[in-house]
Amino acid sequence: MKKCFAFAVLFLISQHAFSQFNGSGLSVSVSYPMPVGNNFINKPYGGGEGYKGIIDVGIDYTVYRVANWDFGLLFNAAFFQYEPLDLSLNTISPKAKIGYTINLKHIALQPQIGIGYTNLRFTGPVIYGSTLNERADGIAGRASAKLIFLPGKSFSPYFVAGYEMNRIGKLTPETTNTSFNRNIQLLALGAGLSWNFGRKNMDAR
Repeated sequence: MKKCFAFAVLFLISQHAFSQFNGSGLSVSVSYPMPVGNNFINKPYGGGEGYKGIIDVGIDYTVYRVANWDFGLLFNAAFFQYEPLDLSLNTISPKAKIGYTINLKHIALQPQIGIGYTNLRFTGPVIYGSTLNERADGIAGRASAKLIFLPGKSFSPYFVAGYEMNRIGKLTPETTNTSFNRNIQLLALGAGLSWNFGRKNMDAR
């Protein structure tokens, strides 16, 4: 999976370097992440409340744009806390993305999809003589939508909503191979700011 994602990154960079493109853009967002679905992050073993989201920081870089389509890279880092045992979960997920911009009168709607790699790291205090430090990686898919204000300007604020599905490997050899242990689903709601540079024109129609 890492090799496939690296190939996608190199392909997008080469398109940026050798193709005639219609501008680039860089977006930074801050969101509130929420585990959802039937998995051990949202519904821990033994019942009770699951991990609580703290913050999700997202970076969205458009490498190549043609007409209303844009192609580029996504990067998300999210942080969670499981209060009953004082455990922390950090996720890092780079992806290749495709987006489409729908220009309205004064705003724009931009749905996106992305696919890439995810890494989850669980850390915690000393339990039974050792600290918790476990990792799992896998495939991540993300679908999101931005509601963009001031489209066509150099700087455009926006609201964003995203859904992410992570298919991770087993945390330990003893972990049962079930969707409960491997399919991690997340929702994120937040806001961000886009910097649109090098583009010819994207005035809302």
